[in-house]
Amino acid sequence: MNKISNMELGILSTYILKAFIMINGINIILDINRQDSIISIILSFIIGILIIKVFNKSNYDLISNIEKSFSRLSSFIIKILLIICVIIFTSCLLYLSSMFIKASLLNNVDILPISILYILCISYLVSKGIITICRSGFISFVIFIILEITTLFFIAPNINSLRILPLLTQSFSKTILSSFVYIILSVLPIFLMCIIQKKDIVKNSKKKNTRFFYIITSIYILFNLILVLSIIDVKLCLLLDYPEISILSKISILDFFDRMESILSFKLLFDSFYTVSLSIYYINELIASIIGKKNKCILLILILILLFLSNYFTYNNILLIISLLSFGIINLIITIKFKK
Repeated sequence: MNKISNMELGILSTYILKAFIMINGINIILDINRQDSIISIILSFIIGILIIKVFNKSNYDLISNIEKSFSRLSSFIIKILLIICVIIFTSCLLYLSSMFIKASLLNNVDILPISILYILCISYLVSKGIITICRSGFISFVIFIILEITTLFFIAPNINSLRILPLLTQSFSKTILSSFVYIILSVLPIFLMCIIQKKDIVKNSKKKNTRFFYIITSIYILFNLILVLSIIDVKLCLLLDYPEISILSKISILDFFDRMESILSFKLLFDSFYTVSLSIYYINELIASIIGKKNKCILLILILILLFLSNYFTYNNILLIISLLSFGIINLIITIKFKK
């Protein structure tokens, strides 16, 4: 059956929920709230559940929902705003992914060729359609599980829970701010999945699965943060661009296989790979709905724009957060309006 299953949708949601947090978001949250970031993630969990509940009412079919709920002019404006938001945060994620590849795998290679190779792989996947994106995500998830189990097994001897202490050292305002940032970076991108059409999904699809995968993903992110803080002191974490790579570098299998971080770091790339893929598919579908037809030239132009923005504009955390927040607010408005 050539349709997207519940499991494939759920796994795709885990990639999206982790993408911005795992590759850069943890650094942002730690910078705000230090080790109390653990508390921030726990607090944000409840609000995240409410947002996922709203997402579950969105009914997918974003383009159809917009056109049914708004006038032609309003629909056009909303689509343009969504395209701008997605282009901005996708170019940021592409930049962060390229920098991560450079730091973990290709130290001596410039970021531009890395970005080109990375987005070419993504573009090929996007050209095959949303069903292929979801199927590939499911296969990659098996590889991710193997790499994650390997990481946990060999990193366990380095854990020292006392490094996490003391907690409750930061102000309440910082805790709230970091919780807010976490929700923006982790939960709001889930609305990218609204672009999927119901005709591509199995008929008995249950959106409650998204809530289950959100809970599992939140536990995973919290566990990873605790793992980072229990292996590397919080002060050292703040000095490192990628604390996860530093953790992985401590792994040596039987004192023979060193530099295992080069292999295990691939598990962090799956999230950004499939999120950028879905984002490009999202933009491509919206543009096609505006001009009235699909065209391969649109995909090519979009790739060039993303490459230009990710390599020649200075990355900014504030810009990333604003674009994701705007994207989330617009989607919440669309959902509420459609349900009326």
